[in-house]
Amino acid sequence: MEEKKLRSRIKEEFSEEDLDFLNGLIKSPYFDSNNDRADAILFRFRDRGFVELAPATNRFALAKGQYVYKFALDKYGVKDNNNEFDLSMDIQPFVTKTYETNGLILIAEYVNLISEREFMDSKENIKEILHYLSEDWLFSDVGTIPKNFCNWGFSNDGQLLILDYGYFYRKDPKILFCESDGAPLVYDENYVNLVCTKCGRKYNVVDIKYRMDISEEEYEEQKNTKIKGKMVIGLRGVNTGR
Repeated sequence: MEEKKLRSRIKEEFSEEDLDFLNGLIKSPYFDSNNDRADAILFRFRDRGFVELAPATNRFALAKGQYVYKFALDKYGVKDNNNEFDLSMDIQPFVTKTYETNGLILIAEYVNLISEREFMDSKENIKEILHYLSEDWLFSDVGTIPKNFCNWGFSNDGQLLILDYGYFYRKDPKILFCESDGAPLVYDENYVNLVCTKCGRKYNVVDIKYRMDISEEEYEEQKNTKIKGKMVIGLRGVNTGR
């Protein structure tokens, strides 16, 4: 049987010189911001059939044909591309399909973008999707607040899809607790922050993800350092009368 050859659109669309350019762009100290890096990418590729979609914090999306090309703007964008590629199959059918990445560029399916009005009109449906996903995943930047509308779209058959899922992480129940009282954390009603079920303290998802990236010993050491710091500040604020 003849071996099936896999097609690489990265190799078809981009030369080694292009890849060197993108790698150098990330490492270069001569750009003031990622907006400047995005402008440089658009300037280089706009005459080759690529159309601007939207810039994000760490990545810049261009479209060509039926595909979206996500360019990393910094080392975090590279990490997001790799994470999105690794998770794509596991989060189907709620996210766009990702076909290929080399870290610098990720190629995904093109879907219909959603307007802010359509996003808000679909709020309850989006909440149902996020409620289901929250059983197994931590996620950020896809909750039902207006600024996240650009991270959602519609498939050709009208299904809501998440376009940007670089900030999805497998859930670890052991780290989903409040530092103040040890109670469980759950998402707020818009799936933006995690909230303590007892005291109501809010947590950013990225801060919780940080707990997953360090050892239990490191976490306990940092927590004890915070507690000691608060005690020192408190003692300094006491008027001893001396």
